[in-house]
Amino acid sequence: FETEKSLFELLGAKNSKSVNVFGFLSFCRSVFEQTANTPKNVIDDGTRAVIMSLTLEQLAGKLTLLSEEKNRGIPDLMISTLKECKKSGVTSDMLRAAAENIDDNTVKTKLNETALVFDSFDAIVSQSYIDPLDDLDRVYNILLENNDLFSGYTLFADSFSGFTAQQLKLIRLLMNRCGNTYIALTLDPENAQN
Repeated sequence: FETEKSLFELLGAKNSKSVNVFGFLSFCRSVFEQTANTPKNVIDDGTRAVIMSLTLEQLAGKLTLLSEEKNRGIPDLMISTLKECKKSGVTSDMLRAAAENIDDNTVKTKLNETALVFDSFDAIVSQSYIDPLDDLDRVYNILLENNDLFSGYTLFADSFSGFTAQQLKLIRLLMNRCGNTYIALTLDPENAQN
């Protein structure tokens, strides 16, 4: 709300109507609405936990290191890892590729089992649900299919201290699509260096 208020004061009532202010989540919602891709059956953390437990249960015979029988904390660990990997743009194929280059059998097994869990989890989710952890990737794909969306717009990204890999991928696409792009990062002046 502060950004909208500042823009209203700076541009006036008439000109501020031609400006849209978004965070990444609201940007996703806007793109979904504009393109009639509004997600239905969106999972929340509770549903994600149930699906992860179901996934691990179904894979019980295939997992050695990430078995829920050996460690009851595995579902929470896998959900946390899944979230971080999705934000960082790390796919199950990347985990498998990394495993091929690892000599340590324990690390290799963990990477391969993690990839298997992620693939199985996504397969279960895709049958009936939409995972909001994938919203930025879905928006990216929607924008690839709709070349005129945001074409010629001016993009301002302000008050961010950094971006996740998912966000950067989307920003790169928008930078190529928009007429002008301005990015201002929030930095701690005491820790900023030239």
